[in-house]
Amino acid sequence: MKLHGVLMCFAAFAAGCFEQPSPATARHATPSQPMSLATLGQRAFMRCQACHSIGSGDAHKVGPNLHGLTAREAGTAAGYQYSPELVTADLNWDAGTLGAWISDPAMLVPGTTMVYANDLTGEEIVALVAYLQARTSSINAGH
Repeated sequence: MKLHGVLMCFAAFAAGCFEQPSPATARHATPSQPMSLATLGQRAFMRCQACHSIGSGDAHKVGPNLHGLTAREAGTAAGYQYSPELVTADLNWDAGTLGAWISDPAMLVPGTTMVYANDLTGEEIVALVAYLQARTSSINAGH
């Protein structure tokens, strides 16, 4: 059953790779005006939202809800079944840990069940980390 969920997440991720940016997003990224860090982070999160929710009270998907992420230890979101490797990894979700996780989850925590083929640039990873820190904090996630 868990493999089925991982495969469904991968299929959703792959489908999301071919989405075009919305006209509103495209307007913000012109050759004369670089995309803001917030916009770049939001666009990068589009790859994550097939498997993760971020709103307070949102259900877990194939991956855990990320609300409150930066205020908790890895592998501790209530109601989600993590791999034993992540539960015992003794990680806190700070900027460095998030960046390393996004870059290569299996390198950070060998044996993790998160399957993610990452093609983000370094700038996109920095933007995604900033976006996650802003959007998943228990203070800001509802806004």
